[in-house]
Amino acid sequence: KEKEQEALLSGEHDGCSCFIEVQAGAGGTESMDWASMVLNMYKMWAYRHGLVVSVVDEMPGEIAGIKRGTIKVDGKHAFGYAKSEVGVHRLVRISPFDSGKRRHTSFAAVAVIPILGDASVHVQINESDLRIERFRAGGAGGQHVNTTESAVRITHIPTGITATCQNESWKCPQACAICNLRLEVFVL
Repeated sequence: KEKEQEALLSGEHDGCSCFIEVQAGAGGTESMDWASMVLNMYKMWAYRHGLVVSVVDEMPGEIAGIKRGTIKVDGKHAFGYAKSEVGVHRLVRISPFDSGKRRHTSFAAVAVIPILGDASVHVQINESDLRIERFRAGGAGGQHVNTTESAVRITHIPTGITATCQNESWKCPQACAICNLRLEVFVL
């Protein structure tokens, strides 16, 4: 069994921590609810395997679920275990959001990105190439998120790539967003 596991986790970046990003597909509230379920499943999976999970970004849906969400999973072989989850996940069920109780098909796209370490993922980004916008975060958080600009959106003008951070666990959302932007530009 150990040899089998060793063979499965022998990829170049399999020992790394990773980001797991889930994005709701077409289908409105139903797909957003499914995306939320998928993200929560990955959180629970990581906790059960002794990995450390932190929410990097989460954009809530209007009625239920999330439009997209990103978690950071820290621990040995996090990327190796999660890399096979990349792709589109489908759910067919009787929708709790449909008064006609019809069957709906929902989709959620999953991306898994290894965290290669500061030396490997260092991407030089000129400050003049960035457009930085501060805004009020959405979702849970009480009056604080409604009254302070606790979220940041950074756009890399040459590529059009956008990164946001609005989670209260990050002391500096701008640093978080720049880190995410570097990662996206590196992957590109």
